[in-house]
Amino acid sequence: MDDTGRRCGGCVACCRHFPIEELSLLAGQKCPHVRRKGCGRYALRPASCRDWSCRWLGDPDAEGLRRPDRCGYLVDHLSGVARIVDNKTGAEMFLEVANVWLCRTEVVSSPTLWKSFIDERLFEYLYKKKLSCAIRHGVNPTALMMFNPEHTGAPEWLDKAVQMSPGFQPGVEEMTRLLGKSVVDMLEMK
Repeated sequence: MDDTGRRCGGCVACCRHFPIEELSLLAGQKCPHVRRKGCGRYALRPASCRDWSCRWLGDPDAEGLRRPDRCGYLVDHLSGVARIVDNKTGAEMFLEVANVWLCRTEVVSSPTLWKSFIDERLFEYLYKKKLSCAIRHGVNPTALMMFNPEHTGAPEWLDKAVQMSPGFQPGVEEMTRLLGKSVVDMLEMK
């Protein structure tokens, strides 16, 4: 990613909410090495920590977003891919899906409430980038898929709760399995 001039500063949202496979930490589990102002083992941190950054930090187009510890969500710079098939026409569409992790310690059990924690800035950013998103919260196996109006032709963002593997990010195969239905059929299941 390009250098944006932004720095983590006191933000440690990724250390508290993002899954770290090398340390067997699921999403929402605080890394034991996190300190008030960063990593206590920064020079020895795992490869996934060295190679990863949130979109706020690394994407020049994210200048309108707030730092994750200030806005309450963390947007992964790695995207998933969803394959959507229109059952009426058979047409396939592949969607780039951003993973958005809620940075909340309290349990919010209803995925339909999760979108209330997302500000308009994120939806503007996702719209501009032509991204749909999967809103995740800790190890909850449910994600709230938010479909970009650019992808659906609807006048507003559409949502659908879907089951995912707990903790780690969904891969291409899992997203394809989960979203291999038409958007129309998924919305009718709401």
